[in-house]
Amino acid sequence: MQEVAASTGKVEKLLQEVGQQQTAALSRTAATGAARATAESSNGISSSSNEQLDNHCRILERVAGEAARLLYLAERGKQLAFVKTLERRVMGCRMNLDKQLQAALLAALRAHNWSAAVHCLRGYLELGEPGRAEEGLRAGLVGPLVADIVTQVKRQSTAAAGGGQRDSSSSALAQVVDQVLARLRSEAGPLLSQLCAAGSGLSGIDLLGAVLLAEVSQAVAEGMPGVFSPGNPSAFHQNYLAGQSLLDQLEGLAGSRAAVERLRGSSAAAGWAKRWNLAVYFSLVYQDIAGGVKTTA
Repeated sequence: MQEVAASTGKVEKLLQEVGQQQTAALSRTAATGAARATAESSNGISSSSNEQLDNHCRILERVAGEAARLLYLAERGKQLAFVKTLERRVMGCRMNLDKQLQAALLAALRAHNWSAAVHCLRGYLELGEPGRAEEGLRAGLVGPLVADIVTQVKRQSTAAAGGGQRDSSSSALAQVVDQVLARLRSEAGPLLSQLCAAGSGLSGIDLLGAVLLAEVSQAVAEGMPGVFSPGNPSAFHQNYLAGQSLLDQLEGLAGSRAAVERLRGSSAAAGWAKRWNLAVYFSLVYQDIAGGVKTTA
């Protein structure tokens, strides 16, 4: 199992070199002036040029491949005393790489450097951690976009109500759904296409369920909870149709039948369905119908 020790040392060295390159890049940008340095330092590695960022992420993807091999060897020999002595170093490599990958992914997404972002996503898949890639996509791209749209729709609905216009809350979810997908295509079209394309090598990432649907579900529940209330059956019905439209449009993005089935069977889809209290809605509708029959009788 000397191979484990050699692999551990190699990954540690690679991570150290990548970290030094990142620090050097930040130091060079500082020489351009105090004001610019202050602004750039707040963005981390995104202060470097797109080319530098892309190169940085490409190297991280390669390091992830080496780290995946290390983790495989460590797992295979975990019962050996010698390998157990390396557990702390192996775990340190994994944590260090995860930290660098997440920082690079967020920087790439904020810079709209889709090539660099794909390198990071592939790095996470190499490590067998698609969940961390999905977290990064939500934090760096989908989350801020959805939050901004929900805020805008709420503001527009409030302004309309304050101006004496007809309450537009019943169509609020439809507005969110339409704007989310439209802005994603506009702002991140190339990345969206690559993530959804069959055979892209990124199918391990659940973009439709764990990223898009999960983020919309959480943002709407926190920012517009009334959307899911069946107290107003007519509004609830319109919002429910908008929710079904979201699912239909997400399925339309799927690049394969397997992706569609994955979305339908995802925990995000199950959570979305649970937000709609159809039992109460049908009970209220039945009461309205029964009351109308009694009145006419």
